[in-house]
Amino acid sequence: MQEFKVNDYITLKLESKKTNIYVKEKLFEQCKFLLLNIPTQDIDSYNEIESIDEIAKKLGWTEDRQLGVEYELTPETEFFGHCSNLQAWVENNYDTRLLHRNLAFSLLKKLVDVGDLTAKKVFKEEISKRLVSGFPSVIIYLTEGGYDNYLSREEYLFSFLKIRDAEALLELEEILHVKFYIREDLNGYHEEDTYNRISIKSRNIIGLAFSTGELTNNIIKILKNLKTLKILHFMSAKIELLGELLPSVKKLVELKIYCDDINEVPKSIGALTNLKVLIISGETLQSIPSSIGRLKSLKVLSLRRNKLTKLPKSLGNLYSLEGLDLAYNPLSQLVETIENLHSLKELFLDKKQAAEKESMQIIDFLKKKGVRIII
Repeated sequence: MQEFKVNDYITLKLESKKTNIYVKEKLFEQCKFLLLNIPTQDIDSYNEIESIDEIAKKLGWTEDRQLGVEYELTPETEFFGHCSNLQAWVENNYDTRLLHRNLAFSLLKKLVDVGDLTAKKVFKEEISKRLVSGFPSVIIYLTEGGYDNYLSREEYLFSFLKIRDAEALLELEEILHVKFYIREDLNGYHEEDTYNRISIKSRNIIGLAFSTGELTNNIIKILKNLKTLKILHFMSAKIELLGELLPSVKKLVELKIYCDDINEVPKSIGALTNLKVLIISGETLQSIPSSIGRLKSLKVLSLRRNKLTKLPKSLGNLYSLEGLDLAYNPLSQLVETIENLHSLKELFLDKKQAAEKESMQIIDFLKKKGVRIII
C-alpha cells in the first residue's frame, strides 16, 4: 500500500488499485477521475477558462471518462496524479477552481467539520467566488448541495446576477413568497421542481418560470425590468393584464402560459416578432387574434386543451411554423390557410377533429405534402 500525507488532515492511500482520500484517518471517498487531456493544438482556447469544471465541460468530460478519449493509466500513475492535484489544492489555500466541484466542496466542508482553520477561513469565500464565476452547472451544484445557505439571500443572488436583475428577483421573491433557483433548462414546467426557476447567461436572467395567483401590476413592472428575458413560463389563475406586459418583452423567443381563466389572447401578442415557441393552455381560451399572423419566426404553436371553435385566417402567415397542436378544441373545421404553412412538419389533432368532414380535405392535402398528422 502506498500512502501520501498532503497535510495534517488529508492523506491519500492506494488500496486495492484505487486511490482513496482519508480525512483525519477516516475514509472520505474514492478518487473517481483524473483530469485532463487537453489537445495541444487547442490550448489557446482555454486561456479564458477559470476552473476545472469549465475545462471538463468544454472537453465533454464526465466523472466516468472523457468523451472521445481512450487512455490507460496504471493505478500507481493515477495515485501520483491525485497526490499532485490535492497537494496543489492545499498549497493554494483550498482554491476550489483547481478541483472538480463534486470533490472540492464536499472535501472542503468535511475539513471545516473536523476543525481545519484554513478551511473555515476560506469556505464562505470559496462559495462566493465560484458563484461569481456565473458558471450555471457550478451554481446549480452549490445550490442543490445547500451551500447557498451559508450566504444571505442578497449575497447569493448578487454574486452571480447583475444588480438590476438581482434586485428584480428579490422583489419578485418577496411578492410571491418563494425562492428562485437556477436551471439550465426550464422545460418540464409542469413538474413540481421546475416552478420558480431562472436560467442565466453572462450574469443576466434570460429565462424565468413562476406560478402566481394573479398577474398583478407589480409583477408586470418587475418583468419589464428584466431587459434580457428571452424565455417566460408562468402559471396564473388570472392574467387580465397580460396585454399590457407583452409589448414590453419583445425579446421573448419562448412563451408558455398556463391559465384556467383566459378567454382570449391579447392583440398585443403580435408584438413578439422574435417568438419561436408559443404554448397556451388552460381549457378556457375561446379566441385567437388575427395579430398572431405577425409571428413570422414562430416554429411551435400549441393551443391544446382549450375552447377554440375557430381559428384566424392569419394563421396561414406563420411560414416558419413546424409544429402545430390543436388537439382537444371544439373546432368545427380547420382553417383553409393552414395549407399555406410550407414549413409545417407535424399537426396534432384529436379523433373528433380528424373526423370532421370539412377538415378531411385539408388533412389529405397536408399528408400529401409530407406533414405528419398525429392523433
